[in-house]
Amino acid sequence: MAESDLKSDKTAVETISDTSDFIQRFENLFDSSRLSDVVLCVSGERYRVHKFILVTASEVFCAMLSDQWQESKKTEIQLTEDDACKDVFEQFLKYLYTGSIDLAIDTTLPILLLADKYSIKTLQKSCVQYMQRHIVATPDTNRTLSWYQYAKLTSQEELMQECGKFILSNFSVILEASDWNTLSKNEVIEFLMSSDMIIESEYILWLYVEQWLLSTHNKDNIQENINEILPLIHFSMILPKHLLMIESSNLCQDFNNLFKEKLNQAYRHHSLAVDCAEVGKSIEPYRNYCSDIYKICHPFSLHEYKDCQRIDSKITIRCQIPPRFISPNHPNCDKDSAMFHVYFYPKGFFSIITLYGSYVGRRNDGTTLKVVNRMPYEVPIKIHITLVLYSLLNSVKYVSFTHNSHHLLTKQNNFEDTVDNVIDIKKLADDSQYLINGALEGKIFIKVEDMGEHLGPTPKRE
Repeated sequence: MAESDLKSDKTAVETISDTSDFIQRFENLFDSSRLSDVVLCVSGERYRVHKFILVTASEVFCAMLSDQWQESKKTEIQLTEDDACKDVFEQFLKYLYTGSIDLAIDTTLPILLLADKYSIKTLQKSCVQYMQRHIVATPDTNRTLSWYQYAKLTSQEELMQECGKFILSNFSVILEASDWNTLSKNEVIEFLMSSDMIIESEYILWLYVEQWLLSTHNKDNIQENINEILPLIHFSMILPKHLLMIESSNLCQDFNNLFKEKLNQAYRHHSLAVDCAEVGKSIEPYRNYCSDIYKICHPFSLHEYKDCQRIDSKITIRCQIPPRFISPNHPNCDKDSAMFHVYFYPKGFFSIITLYGSYVGRRNDGTTLKVVNRMPYEVPIKIHITLVLYSLLNSVKYVSFTHNSHHLLTKQNNFEDTVDNVIDIKKLADDSQYLINGALEGKIFIKVEDMGEHLGPTPKRE
């Protein structure tokens, strides 16, 4: 037979994969005395394991079981784990044998902490991805705070941003969470530095901050905490009647020297806001306030969304936005207000052409936000628009989508600015999480950020 005839025919090569049986063989070794050469002891629980499994899965176990480690020659090794981690340690160990684990809302963080501790990088990545998927899908403010704290400690930037966005969009819920009074000072400061939080009013925010300052966890450092936190409260956004209530509070009486300057600035703002435009210009930025006193929040609800035709889906907001906060009871509270229109097209943009009747003209299939100003203001105005959509889970209504954009209203006639694809239109399908009892519910916050000739002509987007 020729030598060439003895060579295998490569065209008949097949790859046989018995992965499931292979994994099953290793799974059968888990917590088995068969060939086990070490026992891990965790709070009284004993796990019979195999060194070759541990060292191939984890750099930490590899170092721990090397000859340089004093206890590597022992048949039993004591491990110290936090209470939450002890409860999931068996699942964690089984993952090392099978490469599979069930993640749940309450167990993901302790499993991730173990993956971090023992340097199981693939499990770390899977846990973080799970968190990112479930921040909004299965909301719980206490849990999100814990995830946010973890993300900050471990520099998980994307997870930190997603958690932070959810927290700020649902800040009223955060304030009522059991974790609020136990937040660290740095975390409270970080949240208060943001103007993106959604909150009923600055006064309501202050009441919760006061509660935090007076809580058992923080009383010992109260003066230091007031010094650092008070500058972050926007007192000029608090009505004069509420400023008086703050001024008469026990906390303010006890630390009057710390409150005095901020309260005086706020009173001055309210007294000069109408008559002196430059002095009255807001010294502190608007947050996303829901209260009607600020005139920046515009709720909307599109009922029976799935049956709504595109031509009937446009949401129109006629804005009369004050450049600075003035008490709504003041006779000149609307003086110098910026007037323009904001349109949101959740079922896709369209325009109406009127010619011997009305019919749909130009259109596209992307969700669109449009700002229109037909009566130009005397100076350019920079506005910040936040659009939020709500979801409902376990009878709790919460913000599940947030979109921010900045627009520069120039002095030109018939000004228009458009944001395309605000949200993927496929996410607003009939079974969308953004539909509450069949309705699309949301709010649009419109705030004046700045105004004046110094503003450039180019709008900036986020």
